Amino acid sequence: MHRWAMPIESVSVDLTQYDHVTICSPIWVFTLAAPVRSFCQQVSGKIKEADYILVHHQNNRYENVAQEMDTLLGIQHTQLRSIRCREGVFRNA
Repeated sequence: MHRWAMPIESVSVDLTQYDHVTICSPIWVFTLAAPVRSFCQQVSGKIKEADYILVHHQNNRYENVAQEMDTLLGIQHTQLRSIRCREGVFRNA
């Protein structure tokens, strides 16, 4: 699996002004989507507290992705919501 970043526009929002943010990401090929990886690298140290929403197709919570995001952001997430969508049916994983 590839785990490299992808070019994205610079984040112009001052995330240090927020107490809490929610980051939502699709899972790409069983891992964090490249644009979200780039976002996390770009804003590392600027987010105080975050929770994650991950959307995917598998019966997996993808806690490894949440751990990767924690490492990239330099924080410990407050909550993980993992949502499986298969054939238009949504379910908590």
